[in-house]
Amino acid sequence: MNVASRDEHFHQAIFAFDDAALSAWITQRTDATESPDLALDVARAWLAVMQGAPASVAGGVGELFARAASSRVPSRVVEVTALRAMLALAAGQLSEALAFARRASLMARTEALPGAELLANVVLSRLRRHSGKSYLAVRILESLARSEAAREAPGWLAWERLLSGGHAGGEPSADAGTPSALALRAGHEVLRAARAGDRDAFEREAAALERATRGFIDMQREARALCSLLDPARDADEPLGGFKRGQHDELWHGLASARVLHDDSEADIGVLAVARPGERGMRLLRDGLGLFGACRMFFEEGTRAYGRTDTGLAVLALAGPDGTTEEEFFQRVYGFAYSQGKHRGVLDVLLHRIRQRIGTSGALIRAGGGLRLELSGAIAVADPRCSPPAAARVLSALSRQPAATAEAIAGRLGITQRAAQMALKELVSDGACEVRRSGRQVHYQLLDSAFSEPTGNDVFG
Repeated sequence: MNVASRDEHFHQAIFAFDDAALSAWITQRTDATESPDLALDVARAWLAVMQGAPASVAGGVGELFARAASSRVPSRVVEVTALRAMLALAAGQLSEALAFARRASLMARTEALPGAELLANVVLSRLRRHSGKSYLAVRILESLARSEAAREAPGWLAWERLLSGGHAGGEPSADAGTPSALALRAGHEVLRAARAGDRDAFEREAAALERATRGFIDMQREARALCSLLDPARDADEPLGGFKRGQHDELWHGLASARVLHDDSEADIGVLAVARPGERGMRLLRDGLGLFGACRMFFEEGTRAYGRTDTGLAVLALAGPDGTTEEEFFQRVYGFAYSQGKHRGVLDVLLHRIRQRIGTSGALIRAGGGLRLELSGAIAVADPRCSPPAAARVLSALSRQPAATAEAIAGRLGITQRAAQMALKELVSDGACEVRRSGRQVHYQLLDSAFSEPTGNDVFG
């Protein structure tokens, strides 16, 4: 029996969000050996991460990696490298975490270790989502889901697919009844209940989701964040609370892609700013509209015709009845400081467009250098500041037309050719597509393998 076979339950417990099962595996392994056991120490470190105590192993992970490297057991090296990625993520060191995850993925693929490759690439997809590139996470996860290893331990993989916006159907059922399977079911039901506006079902499924994820604290935090972003009545811990109130635009956990329904469109509306008369607005995931209630909706799927105008409307909705100053408003919309001499005309035009956009649903009041929105009814407006990057839409377009020019993609998506070229350059760098030249024409070809991403020259950079 090889190492991977002996340690099968080690990985399965992690994928199942089952800290009790991993603890039992550790106890059994401890009872069965008297000598130092590297696999045992690696499992203990993963258990500490699952139970929310990464600091307890962070100081010794370098030594653990050195032992793994000297053991000449490739799977141990991959497990510890993936663990280091999770530890770096917990410490807020996103770029370092991504480097570790890419390294683990490359090593697992090079050594042809299916079980270790599954673990490494699920961690990599997680890092891609947290770095705001859910579209790359989905590429990795969709490919992983077709592997034999995923059929044995699908739980964590399916969770990542849910939060990254991947297709929900066809998930393996080998882990039915495990905490991760219960979490996945509850996660889907939470989204459906929120969309339907069924408060009782939402509260019931949110409680079930909380229970199902308690064996992996990172997942439980994400579950709470998801429920908060769906529920206008639910508070959120910081920094998510600041995002929900519109104080900053960085969405914790990269959850903007979590959706209950999936189709073949290049959907790019995930986060809305919602507000009622006399109240300060908030941000919600689109599926939270059911819980928010009846409102006039200011968004159109697949178009960015009102991009700047809707950004301004979202800023005012989030500011509430107290409003904001012209300087603060301009900074939030355009991202740089307002100069009355230079920008007065630009601001005047934008405010005129916002008045036209809001129509009979409210009035934009401008007085004494301040701006505020007086609503006559509840509204929901797409917040373009939270939309996926152009690369996400371009990748989606390429998945439906595997080879295309920048000009063709720009025409399909309604963006400039320069924007399409910049997005394609980013996708080439990330390994999602490659350049194909035919005479003077440049086509961009979607790569079939989601695992091409970790094999680039900058994998250790």
